Amino acid sequence: MLEVEDLHAFYGSSHVVQGVSFSIQHGEAVALMGRNGVGKTSTLKSIMGLDTRTQGEVRFDGTSMNGLPPHARAARGLGYVPEERAVFPEMTVEENIRIGALAQSGSNQRECLARAYTLFPVLRERRQQMAGTLSGGQQKMLALARAIALRPKLLMVDEPSEGLMPANVELITKLIDFGDRIAFFYGTLSDLEYTLRVQDTVGGTARTYHNVGGTFCGGLDNHAF
Repeated sequence: MLEVEDLHAFYGSSHVVQGVSFSIQHGEAVALMGRNGVGKTSTLKSIMGLDTRTQGEVRFDGTSMNGLPPHARAARGLGYVPEERAVFPEMTVEENIRIGALAQSGSNQRECLARAYTLFPVLRERRQQMAGTLSGGQQKMLALARAIALRPKLLMVDEPSEGLMPANVELITKLIDFGDRIAFFYGTLSDLEYTLRVQDTVGGTARTYHNVGGTFCGGLDNHAF
């Protein structure tokens, strides 16, 4: 499904991702762990085409993603939810979700909205509210809802539990088990217990990588924990 080979990313003179290689198959839930500043977010952004100074090979569904802009990767089924809960603040909740659906050719916006509101009922209640006036947790829900509107084959979520109240963290497990898709998680070391719990909920194969200084260690089956 996703194959990453010898991936490098740079910020200025900093070499933040250093020769990362891994693969994800259909049905897997994979976590990327590590302390702040070791290149976890940069890895996800590089896969999505958001970092311009990269080297290496990214293949998705057997096709090279090298040189493709982010919207073209999204149209091929690669989903991404950034840590910063990027929403369109001057658009309503419903308009934000519809924007996600527009990126996928032939998508049914009514079905996309129904799927999002089933997962996050609070968004239905606030569908005419401007996204910029939502709480941080609600904006995170909206970013997740917009991502699933694309019906991605693979969903990458940066800090899946960040900004959510403890009671709402369980919604993330619903999202990952909603439909036929795989999930690629990333968290900090403090999120290990949560990440393992979500991966157990997903079922199938679950692996965890530890990012140390821009490189990956492990790829451990979660029985190792």
